[in-house]
Amino acid sequence: MKEKLVAVGSFLCPGLILCTLVLLLVLQSTVDMEAEIPPPLRIWVGVFMALQFLSVMGVWALIIYDLLHIVRNPRFTNQQRLVWILLLWVLNIFVIPIYWLKHLKK
Repeated sequence: MKEKLVAVGSFLCPGLILCTLVLLLVLQSTVDMEAEIPPPLRIWVGVFMALQFLSVMGVWALIIYDLLHIVRNPRFTNQQRLVWILLLWVLNIFVIPIYWLKHLKK
């Protein structure tokens, strides 16, 4: 169960964050961002914000899970550990799926 949750989360959480960033870039060029949110869309904005919050929390949980896996993995050299830790810290939403595909997929 834990492996499936990590597998789905490794792609879903970073994917939702990337989709949000793309959506915000598109909205900035097409909508007046200082205008009030129309009443019919307010519920969707709330749902969208809740999904974004859950995605960010999921990414943090995956970072912690991956960091623990890196530190406890005896197959890694110290240089490999350092590189993976730095990559996870700096490029987390891009590296989490790659790390899962390379080291956690069974």
